[in-house]
Amino acid sequence: MIDDNNIEIVPCPWCGSRKNTKWCEDEVPFVTVQCNDCKVVYVKNRLNENGRIEYYKNYNTEKHQAQEKSILRDDMYKIENSLVAGFLKGGDILDVGCGGAFFLDSFDSEKYNKHGVEYGDDGFKVASLKYPNKISQGEFPLLDNIEDNSMDLVIFRGVLEHVVNPKDYLQKANRVLRDGGYIFITATPNLNSLCADLFRDKFNQHIPAEHIIHFSDEHFKDYLKELGFNLVSERVYYLETPYANIYEDAKKITKAIQLKEKGEKIDFKSPAWYGNMMTLLFKKED
Repeated sequence: MIDDNNIEIVPCPWCGSRKNTKWCEDEVPFVTVQCNDCKVVYVKNRLNENGRIEYYKNYNTEKHQAQEKSILRDDMYKIENSLVAGFLKGGDILDVGCGGAFFLDSFDSEKYNKHGVEYGDDGFKVASLKYPNKISQGEFPLLDNIEDNSMDLVIFRGVLEHVVNPKDYLQKANRVLRDGGYIFITATPNLNSLCADLFRDKFNQHIPAEHIIHFSDEHFKDYLKELGFNLVSERVYYLETPYANIYEDAKKITKAIQLKEKGEKIDFKSPAWYGNMMTLLFKKED
């Protein structure tokens, strides 16, 4: 049970508007809405700073180190790494929200100089043991120990949906990147997907305690264009992922559509499916 003292009520974290429409049903005390202006979906009644500190204290251990899940995630790391390696053969890279640095591990240490940022205590400890003096702890936009124009790649893997100030994160990434550097956004839920729209609170990426913002790919494309980035690659991974089970997944989606058409409640979680997650690679203009 979440203490009401750990809840705050906020405007849209993308554009600041207070005009919104309820997006789905949530368990108390969370309330998820869609901004009437920029169309981002966000948790209006969300965990405050104290609540987030408590929630993320052991997040890496509880969420990311179960053996079976980690094996599946390793397969995804290889898929995502191969996309990056097609554009950047080596250089200085920074994984923001790196957890235990497992995605960083997938990069060749002889080609890449690896750095990370982690908010949670347990993830920071694990990553620091592997990469001494290369991992910073805290909120990325507030860190002053990462020099401007020092990186060739900034990674946001399953991160931006967690943060209260996503534009600050992207602006900071812009500053620390060299001209010609890359921002890689991946494993990030996509609001512009069939399952997000159909399942809403049963979308498997709707976790209001931690996924406090749902973006569409267009939100990032538009904003990063303003910052001087070009989209150089976009992928929709499904069949090649370890999570795909196309026949069973299609059955679940068909059942959900039938329930919605009859006005009945969808009472099961969405499966993995095309477009659930976005993978975008942007290049900073020289």
